[in-house]
Amino acid sequence: MTKKIKTRKHIQSVHFYRRMIERFNIFITKYELENLKKQITIGTSVFIEKSSNRVSLHGVKFNEIWLVVIYDKIRNELVTVKPKTDLAYKVLEEKINEKNM
Repeated sequence: MTKKIKTRKHIQSVHFYRRMIERFNIFITKYELENLKKQITIGTSVFIEKSSNRVSLHGVKFNEIWLVVIYDKIRNELVTVKPKTDLAYKVLEEKINEKNM
């Protein structure tokens, strides 16, 4: 039996699923994951900052709560979700308030 080689994209998505459960106790489906990625690709998310040429932080809405996620644009994959204690949530809140004014 041959061992299946896991791609970086697969590893990132598994990491995202695990962090959603660990940090928010939320079990997310593939459809919901695609919906979060779609928010970023069509521009309805709140851009927070660019970390590098391929990675950026975005605020996305999931079931009436805002999440700060790290998005890899090369692989079109969500890498992880930040814990609520992270300072990025404060920046997200400020950007949402600016947008609503």
